[in-house]
Amino acid sequence: MIDDKELRKAISYNVSRLRKAAELSQEDLAKEAGVSRITLSRIENGHLMPGADTLYSLADALQVPADCLRQVSTPVEI
Repeated sequence: MIDDKELRKAISYNVSRLRKAAELSQEDLAKEAGVSRITLSRIENGHLMPGADTLYSLADALQVPADCLRQVSTPVEI
C-alpha cells in the first residue's frame, strides 16, 4: 500500500516530466487542463495532491491515461 506522500511525489514527478517532454510551459498546461498556474506549480512541487477531476484534466491535456500520472514504482516512459 502506498502512502499519500509517495503518491503525491509520483504525481508531481510524472506531471512535470510529461509537461516538459511535451514542451509545454506551466501556463500552457494549466490553461489546457483548466487549473491555475499556481495550482499546477503546487502539484509539480509535491505540495498539493490533485483531486480526481484535476488529475483527469491533466491527463487529458497531456494525452496520457490518468493511471500514468499515478505510477509510483516506474516513472512514466515517453
